[in-house]
Amino acid sequence: MHIAILLKTVSLKGDVDEILKTYQVGLKNYIAGKLKTSKEDFEIEVVEFTYGSGRKNPMEKVKFHKKKSQQNTSHGSTDQYESVDSKDMDEKKSDMMPTIFEQIYVRLYWKGQEKAPEELENTFLNIKVMMIENKMRLAVYSPTQ
Repeated sequence: MHIAILLKTVSLKGDVDEILKTYQVGLKNYIAGKLKTSKEDFEIEVVEFTYGSGRKNPMEKVKFHKKKSQQNTSHGSTDQYESVDSKDMDEKKSDMMPTIFEQIYVRLYWKGQEKAPEELENTFLNIKVMMIENKMRLAVYSPTQ
């Protein structure tokens, strides 16, 4: 069985790898304690996805240019383009532009009995509630077995 939590957050401060490692260990201890099972019965994987710029908007690194108007182009000049200030681009942003540029998946893999105990799903639901209370944006999904 595979259950995953997707954390969409930009609120993590500090060394993200260290925070995620600590979170992974803490979550494993919490689930093992709640289910009264061995830590060997399941695995937790934490994976971070970004657009290549960490938490920052990768579009901030892109330089935009526009064609100079005929008035601004001096006669004989080969430079027909001018740089566009990023502040001018803010008003032209698409509504489809994401506001969060980092996703963190927390995946739980059950290796124990043939079928995972119902307590496991309840425990994951409790984790979801705790995350909502801590204002972490998330999505939880459980693919069919």
